[in-house]
Amino acid sequence: MVAISDNPGRIAQVIRTPKPGHSAIIIGLALLVAGSARAQWIVQSTPTTEVLRAVDFVDNLTGYAVGNNGIIIKTTDGGATWTDVQDLSYMTTLYGVHFPVDTQTGYVVGASTRILKTGDGGSTWTPITSPISQHLRGVYFLDNQIGFVAGGGGKIIMTTNGGTDWTDVSNPVPSYHQHIQFTDASTGYIVGHSPKVVLKTTNGGMLWTDITDPDITNSPQMVHFPSGATVGYIAGISGLIGKTTDGGADWVVQYPTATHLYGVDFVDVATGFVVGATGT
Repeated sequence: MVAISDNPGRIAQVIRTPKPGHSAIIIGLALLVAGSARAQWIVQSTPTTEVLRAVDFVDNLTGYAVGNNGIIIKTTDGGATWTDVQDLSYMTTLYGVHFPVDTQTGYVVGASTRILKTGDGGSTWTPITSPISQHLRGVYFLDNQIGFVAGGGGKIIMTTNGGTDWTDVSNPVPSYHQHIQFTDASTGYIVGHSPKVVLKTTNGGMLWTDITDPDITNSPQMVHFPSGATVGYIAGISGLIGKTTDGGADWVVQYPTATHLYGVDFVDVATGFVVGATGT
């Protein structure tokens, strides 16, 4: 199926049928032509039928996606093929993944306070104890030592030593935090639901401001700013994809699919990946 829109800022969608027994990941290719933003979305196969809830690319070749029943998949060829690197010891749903510096050291978080860390590119995963009892949904590290995890009850925790110790730095925002990202040491974003929110901090997480656009009618599940704090994307329920070019002050909202989307990651401002329900 091919659906093309010539309207500026709209998404042109290309659906490629996955192989039997496989699931799919959407690849977005944003084409910036004569000042207008046009995008093409292509579905690619993965080796799982599990719901994929988060995706993170370290560079334009190596990326990871996580989801239900502890699934962790990895690509080293820009998403053309994916390999299962799941540790079967940890079968809880995983909601967040981040490799902050290189392809070797990364973190995933999930239900039942789950935090896992790898130092060998996903070959092995080590559990880390969480200081809070809520389910964990979002994880973002500024480097291999300093990082944040966000979850239920408006909870936010911070580590400065690679997850060995954690400090509760929660902000009294009544949202179920789904994902967190910092674009630098000062500026960060959180998205969540109940109620649906897009939050922004400019002081390292000490204060969060609600920047939810009225056009965002469904709950965002993930936020990603590929380079700097200006151009960013959100993905969410019922196919929500949003883009900002001014640091979240305004959002262009699109719905290229009715499928729930849980993860978005761009390797640059033009090329990105979105993952969601039924392995999409």
